[in-house]
Amino acid sequence: MKLYPILTWITLIVIVVLSACNTSQKKNEISRAFEFRYVSDDPTANGVTDFKGSTAVFDTADRINYLGEFAAYAKEFFNDPKLNKKVVNRKEIDSALKKLKPQPKPEIRKEIVLDRWKYLGYKSGQRKRELQLISEWKQMPGTEIQDEALLLSSTQISRSITPQDWRMNFSWRVKTLKKKQEVIFDFSEVAAAGMDQSGKFFYVTDGKRKLSSLQYKAGQWYDMKVEIDLESDRYNLYVNDTLVADFVPLASERNKITRFSVKTDHAALIDDLWGVGYELHERASRTHPYLINTFIDQDFVAPPNPKGFEQPGYDDADWDTVPYRRYAHGGERNRDEGLYLRKELQVGDFGRARLQVETIRPSGEIFINGKSVGKVGRLPETIDVTKVLKAGEKNLIAVKVDPYEVDEVRHHMSTDKWSSWFAGLMNLELTSRSWIKDIFAYTSDINESATERLQIEVTSEEPEGFKGRLVTELYPWYPQESDKPAARSVKDIRLKKEGSAKINDKVIVKDPDLWTAESPHLYKVRVELQDEKGEAVDDYVFTTGLRTISQQGGTFRINGEPEVLFGPLVFNQPWPLERVSQWMFSPPKSKWVETILETKKMNGSAIRMSVHDKRVAGVNDKRLARIGDQMGIMFIWQTPHWFREGGIEAFDTGTYANYMENVRNHPSIVIWQPTNHPVYSPEWYGSIVEALSKEDPGRLISPAADIAAHMRIDTFPGDEGTAIPHWKHPQLARGNMEQTTSYGIDWSVIRKLGQGLDEEVADLNDSIRMEYLNSDSHAWFDYESEETIGQPNWNLHKGKPYYHMYSYEKDYNIGNVGRIFNFSEWQESQAWQALTAYEAYRKKRWLDYDGMNWCPLRGGPNTATYMKPVIEYSGEAKLGFYALQMVYQPVLAGSKHVDLVYGPDDNVPITVMNKGKPRTVDVKVVVKTMKGNQVARKTYPDVRLEGGRTVTNVGDWKPELEPGKYYGFEYIINE
Repeated sequence: MKLYPILTWITLIVIVVLSACNTSQKKNEISRAFEFRYVSDDPTANGVTDFKGSTAVFDTADRINYLGEFAAYAKEFFNDPKLNKKVVNRKEIDSALKKLKPQPKPEIRKEIVLDRWKYLGYKSGQRKRELQLISEWKQMPGTEIQDEALLLSSTQISRSITPQDWRMNFSWRVKTLKKKQEVIFDFSEVAAAGMDQSGKFFYVTDGKRKLSSLQYKAGQWYDMKVEIDLESDRYNLYVNDTLVADFVPLASERNKITRFSVKTDHAALIDDLWGVGYELHERASRTHPYLINTFIDQDFVAPPNPKGFEQPGYDDADWDTVPYRRYAHGGERNRDEGLYLRKELQVGDFGRARLQVETIRPSGEIFINGKSVGKVGRLPETIDVTKVLKAGEKNLIAVKVDPYEVDEVRHHMSTDKWSSWFAGLMNLELTSRSWIKDIFAYTSDINESATERLQIEVTSEEPEGFKGRLVTELYPWYPQESDKPAARSVKDIRLKKEGSAKINDKVIVKDPDLWTAESPHLYKVRVELQDEKGEAVDDYVFTTGLRTISQQGGTFRINGEPEVLFGPLVFNQPWPLERVSQWMFSPPKSKWVETILETKKMNGSAIRMSVHDKRVAGVNDKRLARIGDQMGIMFIWQTPHWFREGGIEAFDTGTYANYMENVRNHPSIVIWQPTNHPVYSPEWYGSIVEALSKEDPGRLISPAADIAAHMRIDTFPGDEGTAIPHWKHPQLARGNMEQTTSYGIDWSVIRKLGQGLDEEVADLNDSIRMEYLNSDSHAWFDYESEETIGQPNWNLHKGKPYYHMYSYEKDYNIGNVGRIFNFSEWQESQAWQALTAYEAYRKKRWLDYDGMNWCPLRGGPNTATYMKPVIEYSGEAKLGFYALQMVYQPVLAGSKHVDLVYGPDDNVPITVMNKGKPRTVDVKVVVKTMKGNQVARKTYPDVRLEGGRTVTNVGDWKPELEPGKYYGFEYIINE
């Protein structure tokens, strides 16, 4: 018998088995980052060299060149060579929206969600004015109104417009009635576009007609838009949002546009003419460079007069249906228009009816069946409507929301002063005469089980009082839902005649699914009110998460585990510019989803809310809190009683607490922060902690985001806390705005951060800062930081009013770099922002900050000229976004210094920062040239990382590199 075939098969089996073993042991890459360094043979480069500062070896030209090389390397590393990639696409937003679950309904009480309102925007005399304008169009030769559009026969019409001498947009709709015909839209011969007899769209540039590849069909509507820039002598043409003419030279050069003309050789329909002009002005030249003004808005329909809208017999057939729940009116296009809402609904029998009103901004009035039930404002309200609501019949609920104009254009807002007026979420609650009024739930402790404490308010209008019990059940609800309760509690209650009572209860949940940002589990809480016979009288249903927030050992913790609040500030000034004010305080839900997705794409876990259009403003949007609960994000929350700056004399803890009550069951909210950086006293700071902790014992409280600069004390108070009452309160979330590389600061400040008094020029504040960071009782948060600026990718914004507009922040770069960046150096500018974001936050991580929030996330503030955002106004990533994405990784390797130039005696001290579980990893460092060639490599195998929030020093390395060149040090971690 020959053994060769058998041995061959055995060999093959061994190879397969070994191959399978090797595959199973293959390590996964969990982190990748790079640092950009210049290598010098100059001994003065030894030690930590400043980019600009006392130890710098670069001059201004060197710094600009370094940033140019940094940008080139970074674009390749991030695989975004043109810096034009959207952070989040429409498909991702739609997918996230579909995964959001609607809130569960009660079984006993009837809860009617008020949505799908009919709505109308209207101001006094508007119908009369619109009818007059339509009449003027009809009087032009060859025109008539057909199907609420302007029908042109073979004719030419022309209309004067407000003179435009800088930048403007003009959009319209057009439908040809012949297969091939000539339709020309002309703007004082400066720009011209339309339909050509060849069947294609065209535009005129440098006096010549250019045909596009886009064809049109007769009988089909097309949306057209021009963006004209008289300063640049160029314009854009869009057809159905497709860019047809990309910033082409004007048809002819003129200093002003004064007319809009249409010429057609056959019948055509036009509609929805909308022209917006942008005007430079002297006051705005610093923080708000231009004004916005709609000069034509013609849809050839006169709006109905809302007089009598609150009456059941009013005809609202011509009203529209709101496009989203919590619809906001506003924007200068709708200036001075009140928002009118109507909703018809059928209700059954009830003992007591209440209308729950989340908010009405700024104010308004509510009517039911023609009768006013109250004037309302921004505070949440519950209105008893028992006497006006008709059981078993059709009812009309009508709301008038007053228009709103900010008294003054303030810092960071748009020059469009007509910001968001809306009616918040509304529900009708129909119950018996005994009901559960409110419930607040929070998790007090977690071991093997979770203790959920409930504060339940019960009311009865029964003349003999009420005797019964409360049955509380918790059900797993998100992401997986179960009809089997995870925990149950029964509590006997007794109410006096027509009385109310607040009842404390607790539920023990064994083996709980805890809420975290990484794994957002939610429970449905159902509390049933039963009478003494055990029959259900009412029930109250809501969702919440089981999680604790604490800071044992001086570390911010969720469920007892070390956590860190990585993320941005959100100003919420949404794209596009024409919606920036309208959607600011109440956008479509998709905008909130997009913001959270952008944060999570950044590896962020937290958002600090900073929405404001004046000194006192903010959001308390329940939709946002619900979305955050399910998508997994942690909020530093503001409420509309949030003070940005100035004195706090008008601050009222009762008002703030009223807003808190409306959202306090949402686990995504982890810190209350009632102010930004106002002027306040230590006594006031301490009083806020005392007051709000009584309202909510489960969350942290940050009275103000900036403790150092705006409190009326000379320095930080020190950890003894003698200067601030309640300084050692367990719920106090200490923190500051830690700018170490922004506002014109040179590199020496970030180099010295954390040195305390060990360095002769370090100040007392840094010493006390380290005392706070090393506190064994409280965390230390960087609530708003760095804020270096990065110019937009101007290629993405050609033709927009903010194109090539310097921000008021531009002078910061003189101190940071040595001079202001030119518009052609936008990539170098973005590189500077990315460099500072990465290096400063990396150092703060090894110094063990408990949170770092970049200000802000996305462009839009200051009428889209603000340059601190790390995402373009239109949604593309800037280099700063990618830098934060690197530094926010749970596991991050890098050098333990901020040295940008390696001298002949410099070593690279390699360290790894870990957040989360303990791990064993391989740390690989690869050095590459600008062409991507590998010239050095070092691997540290089996490095043990302790769990929690830890820093592990791996060792020093001195690669042999050719001096006088730039190198990328890439750090890869495999687990």
